[in-house]
Amino acid sequence: MREVVGKDGLSLVTEPGPETGDGSNEASCLIYSFGIANDWSFDDAVASRGCEVHAFDPTVKFLEAHAQHNHSGVTFHPWGLQSELPADCR
Repeated sequence: MREVVGKDGLSLVTEPGPETGDGSNEASCLIYSFGIANDWSFDDAVASRGCEVHAFDPTVKFLEAHAQHNHSGVTFHPWGLQSELPADCR
């Protein structure tokens, strides 16, 4: 697993999987993206390349917009990784 740190958050990227059973060389990957801050460019781009993306961000002011985001391969979760909620997530 690799970490990719973007301008607003952290993404954990699994290494490509083995060849598919049909003999093609299509690789798959799984992305966990934390801290979207209403910028879906990374998540959408890797999903468009066939990755499964799980995007996490509990920021209250973006929850409605995040929940309405609709891109094939991207699933939004309103959860964070901190032990305490920052003021903008309450």
